Amino acid sequence: MSSLEAVILLLALVPLSTASFATTTNNEDDVDFVYPGEARSERGLPECSDHGICSTLHRRFWLPLLVERLCRCPSRTECPWHWNNTDHHTMSLDNRSQLKFCENVSSLLPCTPNQAAMVKLKTTDNNPTDYINSTMYTSYTAACYCPPRHYWKQFNKTSISDQGNGTRAEHTIYKCVKVHTLIIMFLACVQLRKCSSMQFCGNTRADHYSTYYRCSCPFGHMCLIKDQTKYQVKELLFQGSAYKTTCIPDSGTELRHSTNL
Repeated sequence: MSSLEAVILLLALVPLSTASFATTTNNEDDVDFVYPGEARSERGLPECSDHGICSTLHRRFWLPLLVERLCRCPSRTECPWHWNNTDHHTMSLDNRSQLKFCENVSSLLPCTPNQAAMVKLKTTDNNPTDYINSTMYTSYTAACYCPPRHYWKQFNKTSISDQGNGTRAEHTIYKCVKVHTLIIMFLACVQLRKCSSMQFCGNTRADHYSTYYRCSCPFGHMCLIKDQTKYQVKELLFQGSAYKTTCIPDSGTELRHSTNL
C-alpha cells in the first residue's frame, strides 16, 4: 500500500460521531470537553489524587482537540488542557494523545523497567442495574515519570477486592516500557524496540486513529494500517476496536502518514 492509498483509506474510515458522553465545546479554542458518567461539568467530577491523571487529550484528525476529563484538581487549580509537550504536567499516552496531571510530573523519578508505573483503580457497584452504570469512579495514578518513546503495558492481572460497603475495587497496574525492550496489566513504562520490515508495529484506535506503538519502524518505512479488519484491544485508558498496523516500506511519495515514527 502506498502512502497516498493509506491517507485515502483513513479519510474513508473517519467516524461521523464522537463518544456518547456529556460533551461541551469551547468555541474560542475549538476544543471538545467530555465528562465521564453522570458528570456534566467540573462540579460533577471527583477530586484528583496525588499524581492522578486529570485529563486525557486526543489530537483527532480533522476534528477539534478532544479533552476527556477524569477528575478535578484540588484548590480550584485548573487541569491543563492545551496540547503541550513542555509544560511539565504531561506524559504521552499514544502518538496523538497526552495524559495531563495537576502537579509537575516531570520532577518524578524516571520509571524503571519492572516498576509499577501507573495504577488504575475502578470502583464498581456490587449489584448494578446494568454494566455501564455499575462503574462509580475510575482513577489513574502515576508512581514515576514515563518519558517519550516509551509505551504503557499492563503489568499484572486485574485484582478485585470487596470493599464491604456494597462496592468492589478493581486494581490494574501498568509498566512504562521503552520502545526497545519488550517487557511483559500494574502498568509499566516500556521502551520501544526496533521493528523489522512488514512487522506488526502497534494498535490504531478505530475512533480517533491514534496509535499505541509497540516498536519503531526502520528507516524508509511507515507504521500504517494494512487492512480494515478490526479487533478488540486493551490499552491504558482505552478498551475497544482497533486496527493492526504494519511497518510498510515507503513508496517514495512525499506524503507522510502522521503515525510514522
